Amino acid sequence: MFELLLIIYLVPVIIILSLLWRLVLWLVRNVLRLAGWLLKKVCVLVWKGLLLLVGIFLGRCCVNRPPDSR
Repeated sequence: MFELLLIIYLVPVIIILSLLWRLVLWLVRNVLRLAGWLLKKVCVLVWKGLLLLVGIFLGRCCVNRPPDSR
């Protein structure tokens, strides 16, 4: 009788724990995917910003020269 009551109690608990475990794994997977995507986008934006700054710097150096030094 004790085993039957234990099984009746544990089956819903095991089902709920398995569903919670699947939810946790799904959340972790999506958070890691989002973090990777954000890191990639940030690196691309930083690289484009550096290229823009270098372009602006080189453009100002070439434009600000006196006419006889070209």
